[in-house]
Amino acid sequence: KSVTLTPNYKQYYTITSTDDVTIKVDNDRSTATAKALEGQHIVALANKKDGYVFENWEVDGVTLNTSNSVNYTNFEMPANNVTLTPNYAKLHAIEVVNGTADITSAKEGTKVTVTANHRPGYEFARWVILEGEAELEDEKNKTATVTVKNTNVKVKAVYKELHGISIEGGS
Repeated sequence: KSVTLTPNYKQYYTITSTDDVTIKVDNDRSTATAKALEGQHIVALANKKDGYVFENWEVDGVTLNTSNSVNYTNFEMPANNVTLTPNYAKLHAIEVVNGTADITSAKEGTKVTVTANHRPGYEFARWVILEGEAELEDEKNKTATVTVKNTNVKVKAVYKELHGISIEGGS
């Protein structure tokens, strides 16, 4: 009696991404390009980039199991190649003269709260933008909102000096 053996080949598919992504196939760490069999569990992490914040995934060839706006995702490998591209937004520095900001860097469109310092002998007057492009709300309040545009921003709290009055022989 003879036995016929037929080889059974499985197709590997590729997961392509940028160097900014770490890919794990069934918990085995890989690099920006990985190979996987249909049905294997894939985890992808968009790595941190100095001066940038993760925005979203651009995906081709698969539907992600997580929100598109978180920097990690996972999926079951389909029977096709997959491309994952993380998109990042540039962070712009926020500098405050005579005050503080609730955050020191932000992406375009972020609203930043700035608060003027207390200065004895002076009264807060207004906020001014010294450098960069930004939208200023409530500029006559000690606490104001700066909406970041596509540049670094420097704002300043401006004060008026208070002058004492002395009266002789009266009130």
